[in-house]
Amino acid sequence: MFIDLAQASGRNIIAVKDASDQQRVVLLFRRLLTRLPDEAELTASIEFIARHREKLLTQREQAIQILGASQADASQSQLTDQIIAEQATWVALSRALFGLDEVVMRP
Repeated sequence: MFIDLAQASGRNIIAVKDASDQQRVVLLFRRLLTRLPDEAELTASIEFIARHREKLLTQREQAIQILGASQADASQSQLTDQIIAEQATWVALSRALFGLDEVVMRP
């Protein structure tokens, strides 16, 4: 269930046009954690995005796997490596945030 939610969340965040990585991270935190990220969380998230973006640009199959089987067929024929890597990067960050106790256990 969390993987499906993360995939939907990643697709939703990437659909926010003309937003910077920082703006998207803040929006993702607001949606999943109902709060703003602190400075350390924001920095770590931006670094996570940069590392994953770079890695997934050269690992198309892994990026497609992160996106999920339902998107894999469409991704293999219609989308560029850059678009696939971008989408997979945001799904990966969403998955990381969904792994936090704070997402499941509201105060």
